[in-house]
Amino acid sequence: MGMGQKNRDLFPDKIELLESTLDSTIDGVVVLDTDFNVLFINKTVEKWTGKKKDEILGKHCRKVAPSLNCDEVCPPKKTFEDGQSHVSENKITTADGVEIFQLVSSSPLKNDSGEIVGCVEVIKDVTERKRSEAALKESEEKFRTLAEESPNMIFINKGGRVVFVNQRCEEIMGYSREEFFAGDFNLMRIIAPESRELVKNNMNRHLKGEEIPPYEYRLLTKDGKEIIGIHTTKLIDYEGERAILGIFTDISSRKKAEESLKESEERFRKVFEEGLVGIALADSDYHFIRANQLFCKMFGYSESELRELTFKDITHPDYVVSSVEDAANVSSGGQSQKREKIYIKKNGEQMWGEVTVSAVRNEKGEFLYFMAMVEDITERKEAERKLKESENYLTGIIENSGDAIITTDSDGKISLWSRGAENLYGYRSEEVLGKWVDFLYPQELKKEREEWQNRILNGETIRNIRTRIYNSNGKLIDINLTLSPLLDKDGKSKGTIGVSKDITNVIKAEKQLQEKIEELEKWQRLTVGRESRMVELKNEIEKLKERLLKYE
Repeated sequence: MGMGQKNRDLFPDKIELLESTLDSTIDGVVVLDTDFNVLFINKTVEKWTGKKKDEILGKHCRKVAPSLNCDEVCPPKKTFEDGQSHVSENKITTADGVEIFQLVSSSPLKNDSGEIVGCVEVIKDVTERKRSEAALKESEEKFRTLAEESPNMIFINKGGRVVFVNQRCEEIMGYSREEFFAGDFNLMRIIAPESRELVKNNMNRHLKGEEIPPYEYRLLTKDGKEIIGIHTTKLIDYEGERAILGIFTDISSRKKAEESLKESEERFRKVFEEGLVGIALADSDYHFIRANQLFCKMFGYSESELRELTFKDITHPDYVVSSVEDAANVSSGGQSQKREKIYIKKNGEQMWGEVTVSAVRNEKGEFLYFMAMVEDITERKEAERKLKESENYLTGIIENSGDAIITTDSDGKISLWSRGAENLYGYRSEEVLGKWVDFLYPQELKKEREEWQNRILNGETIRNIRTRIYNSNGKLIDINLTLSPLLDKDGKSKGTIGVSKDITNVIKAEKQLQEKIEELEKWQRLTVGRESRMVELKNEIEKLKERLLKYE
C-alpha cells in the first residue's frame, strides 16, 4: 500500500520517488506528517517492526517504535520546531527479539509555499559499529589497566613523540606525563649517549616493518641517574597511525647484583656449591642470579632456566604475599626469615620446603642480593598431614553424626559434646565441658546411673537403654542410649562414650499403635460394621509400623 491520494496531493513531486526507490534501500525510511502520523515506511522498517505498511500507515509514529522515549530523543520533533535536520542515536528491539542500535536523521518536507508539512527519517543500523566501538573501548581500558599495574615502564612513541606512558614511567624517570607529552619533549634526551645510535637504528628498522628482538640499553632519569634495562618493542596501530609500543624492564639492580657477585664469587663458591641444602641467590627484583646443583635438582630447572624466573614463579600462590613480605623485611635491614611453604617444581609437582632468607650486603652495609637456603621437608609434612587427617576423620564422624555423642572421663566429667548433642539437648559445648554428666539425668535414675558406670568401667557395653534426659529448657526427652567404655592406648577403660538419639516420636507411634491394636481387638468383638472398621484399622496399623521402622 502506498501513501494514499490525500498524501499524494500533499507531496505531488515526492511520493512516487519515495515509494519506488526507498523500498530497495537497506536503511529504514519513515515519512511523518506534522502530527507524527506515519505516511510511509519502507520494507526495512517493516522487517524491524514485524508489521506491514497497512498496519502502520496513518497511525502515530509510536506504533513503529513504541519502546523509544520520544520525550528525550526525537529528531522529527526538533525538525518541526526549527525546520533543520537533526540526528540522534537510539536502541530498539526488533520483532525478532534482536537488540540493534540506530542512527536516526530527520529532514523537513516542505510544500510549494515553503511550509513544513512533514519530515523524512532515515534510519541506519549501526549495531556493528557500536559493538566495534565498545570492543575497542574495552580493549583500550584493559590495556590501560594492565599498563598501569605493570611493574615495567610502558610507553607509546608515535612519529617521534611520546603519546602514552604508564605510572611506572613517571615514578622511575622522574618526568610527569605532561612533560612526556609536551610538543618540545625530545625523546633522545632520556637515552644515555652511548645507547642513542642503537635506539635510533632500531626505531628506523621498526618503522620499516622489521621485527626487533629485545635489546639492552641505558636511560637517563630527570635527575641524571643512569638505569639499565631490557627494551621490548612492537609496531602497533594507535589512533589510526603507526606507532611503537615499548616495554622497558629495569635490570639495574640485577646488573649491580651480578657485578657485586663477581667480586665475592670465590669467597662463596665453596659453601655455595658444596652446601647440603639448596642455595639460590636473587636480586632486589627477586630474579634468580645463581643456584647450586642441589637447588636445581630440587626444583627440576637448569641454572640458566632459573635466571629467567623470580622466586615468586616457583612459589605456590598461597605463599607469594608472605614471601614478598619476608624479603622486604630482610632487604630493609631485618633479620633472616625462616618459613615453611609450598613450592611448585618445573613438572608442576608441589614440594614443601623450609626456607631461610638472608641479605648479602657490601662493606658499606648496602643491600646486594638475597640468599635463600631451602630444605625439602615434603616427607615430614606428609606424615604430619596423615596424622591430622586421621584426627580430622574421627572428629568429622563425631561432629557430622546426627546422634548425640558425649564422652566422660573416669570421674563422670564431660570431655566431648558433639554437635548432635548440642542440637538434641540445647547446651553448647562450652557450657557443659568439665561438668559432671549427672545434671542431665532425673534424680530417680541416680542408682541406675551408678550401676551403668560400674559395668562400663569393667569393659561392658550397654545397648538400647530407654531413659529420659533433661534438655536446656528443663524438659525431659525420651532417648535411646548406648554406653561403651572409652579405652586408653593400653586397652584400659578411662571413661565412657554415650551415643543417644531422640525417640519421642517412636514412643508416640508405639502408643498410637497399641491404641489401634486395642481398638482392633474391640472391633473384632463387635458385629456391626466390623469388617469395614477392621480394614481401616489394619491400614492405620501398617502405616504406624512403617513410621516406627523409619524412626529406627
